[in-house]
Parts: sequence; structure tokens; C-alpha cells
Amino acid sequence: MKKLALWLILAALCLVCAPVAQAQPASGPVNLSWLESYIPGQGMGGLQVEQQGLGQVANLEQSGVGAVWGLIQQSGANNQAFYQRSMGPAYFQIRQDGSYHTAGLSQFSLGCLPNQAEISQTGSASWLSAGQTGWDNRLQVSQTGQGSEAEITQFGVGNLAVVDQYASGGQRNRAELRQRGLLLESFITQSGSGNVAGLAQFNNAVGCQAAISQDGDSLLAVINQMGLDNIAGIVQEGYGHQATINQGGYDNEAYISQFGSGPSQARINQFGHDNLAEVEAHAGGALPSVTQLGSDSHISMVRDSSGVTVITVHP
Repeated sequence: MKKLALWLILAALCLVCAPVAQAQPASGPVNLSWLESYIPGQGMGGLQVEQQGLGQVANLEQSGVGAVWGLIQQSGANNQAFYQRSMGPAYFQIRQDGSYHTAGLSQFSLGCLPNQAEISQTGSASWLSAGQTGWDNRLQVSQTGQGSEAEITQFGVGNLAVVDQYASGGQRNRAELRQRGLLLESFITQSGSGNVAGLAQFNNAVGCQAAISQDGDSLLAVINQMGLDNIAGIVQEGYGHQATINQGGYDNEAYISQFGSGPSQARINQFGHDNLAEVEAHAGGALPSVTQLGSDSHISMVRDSSGVTVITVHP
């Protein structure tokens, strides 16, 4: 069961591979940058801005105590990058190549543990808003193509968020990720057009893992997690599928896989402990739903390409 969760995470990381933007030092008088520092005796703390092209805007602010290292690197035209940091160590990179990208990053940390961020946007008109609060949060975002959107918020200790999007059509892909617990891991990968992924790990979530991987058009995936050490994964390929997983309790695992051209809608609700639910659909029109309220149950639902659904219950 744990191996399947690891497979989902690897699938989310490997579906799209976006190139890292390369840029040279600033050229052209129309590029603008603002840098402000409030760290006594540390200057800019290793902050760098490199811009090439026309109409680039970079804005960096920092305050508080502790080391910081950061880089904003932009090439192309009319890109904007904004960074704000309050206290504690912070290491970040924002790279944008193309036109009309917008990236905003805010980090706040107490103690000696760093926030870390790596952001890469290539293509055109991608948008990112990211915030990290707490200790040792890590963030990786890669957006390629035309018009992807990502909104990410992390609170707590030791959380990891990874978002990888490739937009290849006339509609934007959108990812929304919220982490408010401890030791959480989240992965979102999307390729295609008009896809939406929403992932929320709430205040009382500890040690939960979630992964969403979507390849196609007009796909929707939502994962909501509370509790302890829960694992959830959604994989969707095709057109118009919708999947939702809601988890509470502890040590639960839930997986949804949907394929094919016809729209299917799947839902798993888990609120006990040590439960496993698996839903797989290979034909359109499926509406599978699983609810587990007790403990130590295993439910499997498979709808094959001919439309036949097989349900297996393991006590």
C-alpha cells in the first residue's frame, strides 16, 4: 500500500519536465528593480537580480535578522517578480523566461531554520502566488506553456509542496494548494488545458501525503486531508473527469484513477483508521463513491472499458 503511494508521488513528479530559464545580466534601461534591506550589518544578504530583455520588473524586500540568499533571473519581456521576507534564513530562486509572467513569493521564518523556494516559469502569461510561514518549509514550482496559475500557502513545520504544470491549450491550468499542519507533503502535476487541482491539508493534519497527477483537458481533482499519516492519490487522464478524496482519522489510504474520453465522477470519504479504498474507471459515465467510517477495511471498485463495475470488499 505504501509502495502505491510512492508510485503516485513519482508519477506526479515525472509527468512534466519543464526547462530552467537561462538569463544574462541586466541589459536595457527599461528594466526596473527595487531592493530594500533591513538586516543590520549584512547589506543585501546575497540578493541578486539579473534581467535581460524589455520591461522586466523585480521588487525585493527583507527585514529581520539572519542570513539570506536569493536570486531573481528574468529574460524575455514584461515579466514581474516580487519577493518579501521578514525574519530568519531564506533561500529562494525565481527564474522567468518568456513574456508576461508574474511571480510573487513571501516567506516568514522564526529561529534558525530556513524557508526554501525554487520557482521556474517559461512560456507566457503564467501566474504564481506563494507564501510560506514557519520553519523549514520547502517549495518547488515549475510552470511551462501558456497561462498556468498556481496559488500556494504553507503554515507549520517541515512541509513540502511541489507543483509542476504544462499548459498546451486555450484554457489555463490552475493549482491551489494549502498546507496548515506539520510534516506534510503535497505534489501536483498537470498537463493539458483547463485542468483544476485543489489540495488542502488542514490545521490538525500531521504526516499526511497527497499527490494529484492530471493529463488531459477539463479535469478536476480535489483532496482534503485531516488527521494523522493519511495518504491520498489521484491520477486522471482524458477529458472531463472529476475526483474528490476527503480524509480524517489516521493511517488511511485512498487512491482514484480515471482514464478515457468520457467524463466520470469518483469520490472517496474516509474518517476511521487503517482503511484502504481504491477506485479505478476506464469508461465514461461512471459515478463511483466509497465511504469508510470504521477501521481496517479494504474496498476496491474497478469499472472496465466495457462499462462493467466490479466491487471487492476485504474485511
